[in-house]
This record gives sequence, structure tokens and C-alpha cells, in this order.
Amino acid sequence: MASLESLVSLRQFRYFICVVEQRSFTSAAAILHVAQPSLSRQVAQLEEIVGEQLLIRTPTGIIPTEPGFKVYYLARSLLEQVNGLVDEVRGTEREPQGRVSVALPATGGTDLISEVIKACKSEIPQVSLHVQDGISTLTGQMLGSGLVDFGVVPNAEDIHGIASEPLFIEHLFIVRSKDGRQRQPSEIDFASVTKFPLVMGPRSMHLRRYLEKAAADHGIELQISYEQQTVGTIAGFVKAGLAATITNWPSLTEHFPVGTVWAQRIINPELNRVISIAHPAERPLGQAARAAYNIVRRLLLERVKDGRWRGKLC
Repeated sequence: MASLESLVSLRQFRYFICVVEQRSFTSAAAILHVAQPSLSRQVAQLEEIVGEQLLIRTPTGIIPTEPGFKVYYLARSLLEQVNGLVDEVRGTEREPQGRVSVALPATGGTDLISEVIKACKSEIPQVSLHVQDGISTLTGQMLGSGLVDFGVVPNAEDIHGIASEPLFIEHLFIVRSKDGRQRQPSEIDFASVTKFPLVMGPRSMHLRRYLEKAAADHGIELQISYEQQTVGTIAGFVKAGLAATITNWPSLTEHFPVGTVWAQRIINPELNRVISIAHPAERPLGQAARAAYNIVRRLLLERVKDGRWRGKLC
């Protein structure tokens, strides 16, 4: 059999990395500016060379097999070394460059994503940043499986296989339609929350599981009258006066116009979640990922300090 170096090309590695990160041949082909059949053929050739199936299709997109993860990590490392070869030889400090994939939770607000992208384009222009946005559960899954370089997650201790840095403790609020009621206090006891019907996301979401555990720990039974999948639908239920919901400050300010709802911070006991920035434990951050990590960390801490994300620093 011919040596591997004569069979595998850097292009095949680059194509494979893009498919893994995009979880789609169609999206990867658009980013790489190649025809999808050509992309599929290159990945198929790589699988044939390795002698293993590297990708599988799932209802949520394409994911790597166990051998696929190994190829992905090795290919990423190899391309980073090749791209930095000239600077290494010359002994110069290399500007961060390469592809970085980061997972940001939807509960952080859509403006966080745009702010991160804008800052990275300005400060590390040679880095191609790919942001995966979604629910916290999905963020945790991507971190645990190594599909992203790093991400922002609540209660990182619940996720296996990651190294995390706690940043701040976010406050949680019950949000209700004003519906002609008199002015409400800014805080509410957790026990008093039980008198309101709630609309919440499914148990697959971290916030729902956290609330139910906190209620059970304190002998409280929540009235979860409606279960909805999307934040927009949940907000619609609240605005219509059908139910209240429990959320954090970024989601509250994004989905509920000022003056349309009562928002009360839940206390006695305080309902708080630790927000951390984390990366796969077995894959240390490279130069480009570390540069992006520091930018995201800085922007998150700024949001807590100026009140855009209500909470307290760790």
C-alpha cells in the first residue's frame, strides 16, 4: 500500500473539517465555493484511505463517528502547523489565524453573537470565526463531543469532558404580563412563584431541569401549564396573559418590550446559574482559539458590569 502522505491531501483535510463544523455538505460546499458532488467525492476518498466511516447523517445534521473525531482533531492540528510554518522558520510571532468554532447559547441574546463577530473581525482579522448558536443543551453537547473549540454554558459541572472557567452568576426572573395590575415589587420569593401558571421549554432544556430541581429541593411545586419549544412562542403566551415564564435578563430584554411586562428577580432562595466559558478537556486551545476565547470572555464580563446581563461576577 502507498504511504499515507502520497494519498491524502491538505485539501481533503480542509474539506472534511468544514463539513464537520457545518454539520452539512450543502453549507460546507457554499463556504468552500466548491460543487457539492466534488466535496462529497473528496470526503469519500478520505474515508476510503483511512478505511473507516468518518461521518454519519442524523436528524440534526452530519456528525463524525469516533474515527471521524480523531481525524478531525489531527487534521485541525496539522493545518494549524502548516499555516504557521513560515513564521516558525523565521522566528517571528505569528498573528492568530485559522478557523475557530465557538458555541454561544441563544439565552445570551442575538446581539451578543453580532458583537463577538464584529470584535473578532476587528482584533483578529486572520481568524475565520464560526459561531454555533442554539439552546444551552445543544451547546453542552457540542462541547462534550468536541465539535467546537469553546463555548459559553450554564452550570458547566454538569457536562463531562470539558475544562471550564466560571465567569459570573446570572440572576433569574419571573416575567408576567402587566394586564392592568398595580406596580409590583422588583423581587419575589420563590415560594410565591407557585401561584402563577408557567409556560416553559421542554425538559431537554437546562433551565427547565434546573428550575424543577430547585423546586423539589425546597419542597415547592411549580405550575407548568404549558410547554413550548421556541422562545418566541413562550413570549407570545406571556404577552397574551396566558402564563408567566422564568428567564434571564438578556432573554427578557430581547423578547419583551419595555413597559409590557412585570419582571421580578426570584429570591429566598435566589435562583442563579453559573455561566462559564469552556473547551473540550482533551483539546487545549490553539493560538487562534485562545485569542477568540479572550475576546468572548472580555465581552461577557463587560455585559455583567454594565447591566446588560444581570448577575454578579465570580
